[in-house]
Amino acid sequence: MMQSPDTTPYPLTSYADIPPPLWRATSASVCGSSHLRLGLPCQDANYCLTTVNGALVGAVADGAGSALFAEVGAGLAVHTAVESLLSCIEQEMPQTEREWKHLLSFAFQNALEALTLEARQRETELRELATTLILIALTEKSVAVMQI
Repeated sequence: MMQSPDTTPYPLTSYADIPPPLWRATSASVCGSSHLRLGLPCQDANYCLTTVNGALVGAVADGAGSALFAEVGAGLAVHTAVESLLSCIEQEMPQTEREWKHLLSFAFQNALEALTLEARQRETELRELATTLILIALTEKSVAVMQI
């Protein structure tokens, strides 16, 4: 049975121009048993977003256990890298491997600059925010990944 327009919970026509997302993602970080036992925070971080043009951009990081602010470094790295890459590909989608490498490198450079600034603000060494970082972008036609 068809509902009349005035009983529809939202106007269906307002979504007509929005294509369904190409990707759906979920992520989680779980604190390991040794961290729980020692009262340490989870030093892993992840972050992902979909773009208006249908791409998925995500990152995962594993903060170095020896770093005093590893969880801060991991969180800052994933957020900065994802937001940086996202803003670039929303403006213009890379078409070649060279363009992808350039944008991924740019995102990593922005993450490093954010970590350097955070270290200065905390009056500590950059190594106290040490983390790994993996950045990925998925589009309808491409997969681009970089790790450091």
